[in-house]
Order: sequence, then C-alpha cells, then structure tokens
Amino acid sequence: MYSCSPVWFIRKGKVAEAEAALDRLAAKGYDVRQDLESIIEIDREEQALDKSTSYQEIFKSTNLRRTIIACVCFSTIITTGNALANNAAYFMILCGVYVS
Repeated sequence: MYSCSPVWFIRKGKVAEAEAALDRLAAKGYDVRQDLESIIEIDREEQALDKSTSYQEIFKSTNLRRTIIACVCFSTIITTGNALANNAAYFMILCGVYVS
C-alpha cells in the first residue's frame, strides 16, 4: 500500500488527506465525495471482518474438510510430477538439450 494513496490515508484516519489524494488522481471537475464514502465504507466492512475471522477457523468443522480437500488436491499435483511434465521443454533447455 502506497503511503500517499487514498486507501492508506483512510486506514490511518486522515480523511482530508484521502480526499486531497483522490482529487489529485481524478479528472478535473470530478466530484470525489462518493468515491471517498465508498472507500470509507469498504474500510469499515474490512475492519469488521478482521475482528470476526481468524486462521483458526480453517481447522474447525466444515472448514477443516474443505482445507483437507484443497491440500490433497494441491499436493497431488506436486507428488505426481505434473509440474515437471508440463514444463519438460523448459527443463530440457536448462539441461542443455536444444532443438537442432
């Protein structure tokens, strides 16, 4: 996140600076108040979600099942060698095998 972006200013509680940053980014004569309110509302929603969620939830009940399924699917790709097979031409070039 850039230190002079409107979102950064909103997260730091600097609404006036956020509006000024939006003014700099917007076309001349564009009213940025609606965009500013939208950014503020999204930030409020994200803060509420941050308080109500945690990584521990992926290891509970239905989420545990989903986590296991996702991990098995991902590990199957790696353990079967698909990553190597799909990039065989690249690895051959690295080993010095060239098409003549």
